[in-house]
Amino acid sequence: LLVNRVVEEIKNGMVFSFPWMNEEGHTKISVFTLKDAAEQWMKHCIKNGMAKNTLMINRISLSRFSYCIGSKRPLNSIDNRDVMGFVDFLKAKGNSDTTINIRLRTIKAMLRHFRKMEKIDRVPVIEQIKIIRMDPIYITDHEFQSLMDLDQLDGFYKRVFLLYRETGMRLREPFMASLNGNWIDIPPESKTKSARSIEVSERLKSAFLELKEWYDHGYGSTLVDPGDHISRKFKRHLRYIGV
Repeated sequence: LLVNRVVEEIKNGMVFSFPWMNEEGHTKISVFTLKDAAEQWMKHCIKNGMAKNTLMINRISLSRFSYCIGSKRPLNSIDNRDVMGFVDFLKAKGNSDTTINIRLRTIKAMLRHFRKMEKIDRVPVIEQIKIIRMDPIYITDHEFQSLMDLDQLDGFYKRVFLLYRETGMRLREPFMASLNGNWIDIPPESKTKSARSIEVSERLKSAFLELKEWYDHGYGSTLVDPGDHISRKFKRHLRYIGV
């Protein structure tokens, strides 16, 4: 029987319309591909009010994954080898472990969604790369001033580094914080799990607003992880001054 011959294809994500099921009298094959899944997943995310930056991260992650394994791959055929190959692909492109984990979270979230929707039979094993947490970098006032005196360091980053130093905010806290008069309000969603407010001068207020604009609408809005970008920039320029 025709049905028996296509059992394996059905398992791999192909949907069949047999001759008795359509007016043309022909067998039609429809494959739910990675491209189909990515488009539906993005629509689902938009409908559920996902933040703009998160949407962009998801879009880029799915684009990279599609480029790596092929957008026409049946979604149900994606397995552990594809995931491992994707990790190797990203590493070869010079992506940091943090960025790779972000990409993997997107893929896992999408596949889990379609598993729940019964579009696929199982979700491959997708494990996060273990990130070794380094001790905070403490620098002296003299070293910080040397950093501020670097000609090759853009003024924007000098102001941002000063903002972090003077307020004690964690790396990604400015992105979720808001300005209320002379106070920067940090919500409980931050790593400390408690809301707090920091009073700032006009100079720091200006730097905070500049950073928020950079994050929401500027170069930061194009990055997968703006916090990682700032951290790398800071560490790279510390090496210039011998720290």
